[in-house]
Parts: sequence; structure tokens; C-alpha cells
Amino acid sequence: MLDILYMPVGCRLIGYVPESRWIYERNIITGLSRQWKPGPRAGFKEASSIFTPVISIPPYEPEKVNVLTESADPGSLWSRIRAMIAVRKSHPVLCCGDLAWVDCGTPAVAAYLRSESQERMLVLQNLSAAPRAVTCALPGDVHGKIVDLLTGDEVRKAGGRVSLTLQPYEYRWLLIP
Repeated sequence: MLDILYMPVGCRLIGYVPESRWIYERNIITGLSRQWKPGPRAGFKEASSIFTPVISIPPYEPEKVNVLTESADPGSLWSRIRAMIAVRKSHPVLCCGDLAWVDCGTPAVAAYLRSESQERMLVLQNLSAAPRAVTCALPGDVHGKIVDLLTGDEVRKAGGRVSLTLQPYEYRWLLIP
């Protein structure tokens, strides 16, 4: 779901909001009001009414999900998205590169190779609620270490392929030398 931040401009989304309302827009995440801090009005000014109601359905209530709390937690969704944005800004291949779909042995995983100038990246995303083992062929001229840009971990390759298991909804951005 976080990959929607990196969709081309003009794409239409259908997204679900916890209060049982459907939203049709590209900026589903950035288009919603954020709950800024814990409390009944979530950090919004005291006014007779607010444009978008505060999400009060557990586990999304302001006491648990808010910018103040999430920005202080290095393991939060807020921190994860900030890290993804930093990676995207430092690797133009994620926004400007060519895209080629890659067969990884299961339709439950979106796999594609991005390439731009001297940089290549294999993007894998498990779209299912179950772990998925994948094996993807690499381009023929891969020499050196493959690194997951989101974790910094090295991913082993063997016989011109990369094999790994993706946890439910897990995604990997693999920089290919």
C-alpha cells in the first residue's frame, strides 16, 4: 500500500478509510487530515466544526495514531515512510526509470525491474496475506552485491537469480549493481 506514494501523477486510486467512506483520488495518504497529537480534537484548533472528522475508531484513535507519537518512534509507519521518501529522493531510478515486469513464479507478488542511466533496481511486493517464496532472474551483467535499500541488508544471488521469501505484504527495493 505504501507504493501508492510512488505512482505516476494522474493515476486514480480507490482507497478505504476506517470510517467506511471510499475515497477516489491519487493522494489518498497525503490528502487526509493527520491527527497531530493525542486528545479529543487530535491537535486541531478549537473551532465550531472541522472539515474532516477525527478518526475515533480503534486502533486509529488520536491516542494511538498521531504525528507527535509516531515521529518519536523509529519503528513507526511515519518513520518508515520518511525513510522510503529519502531512498526515493536519492535514487532517481524509482521515479524516472524504465519499467519491465519480471516473472517471479507467483501472481501474488508484483515484481519489476526499474532501470535508468547506470542504476537498476528490482522491486518486489507481496500483495497477499501469506508468505511467498519468489525466485527472479537477474539481468545477465550483474556483478557485485545486491543490497536492499530499505534495510541495508545484502541479498544473495545464485546462478543469475535471486531467491527469497517475502512475508505478508512485505516489499523489497533491491539495488542491482
